[in-house]
Amino acid sequence: MIEVSFSEVYNLLAAPKATDLDDGVVRFDEDSDIADTIGAALERRYREEFRSWNWDLARTSAQEVEGDDGDRYAVAYLGSVFNLTPSGKVYAPWTTNQTAWDVFRDCIWWEVLEAHLETLGAFVFTDDCGDGDGVRVAWHLGRADDDDDDGDDGDDDGEVRLD
Repeated sequence: MIEVSFSEVYNLLAAPKATDLDDGVVRFDEDSDIADTIGAALERRYREEFRSWNWDLARTSAQEVEGDDGDRYAVAYLGSVFNLTPSGKVYAPWTTNQTAWDVFRDCIWWEVLEAHLETLGAFVFTDDCGDGDGVRVAWHLGRADDDDDDGDDGDDDGEVRLD
């Protein structure tokens, strides 16, 4: 069961159709029509947000690194989950301060971010060391051993890279 303040739902939808309203809290199941409506409103909000970000700056300021797979990537730091995600929380097994509303919003935020970055030929990942709160974006540049840019994709199969 997801609980969220009526004012937050009202701000998202302007006129919610909630049947279970008590003490200024809207309650709804994740598979309900209102969840779909609120989810769609959040998706629109997050799409607008990501369209406004300066992805060209992120791309031009990205550092080139070699991945564990031997490929080259351009990687840029976007920020911390504490200031990027709607809940501003890190999810860990020992934490108890996440609400269903936090999870609902954050899941939609991550899905919309991943979809947006896919249109840019990029992907998002979080740091897997330290606090794990860093959010980074990466663009795949190619094989690390393919620096000659002669069009050969580097695997001796006769294929030519067209990019």
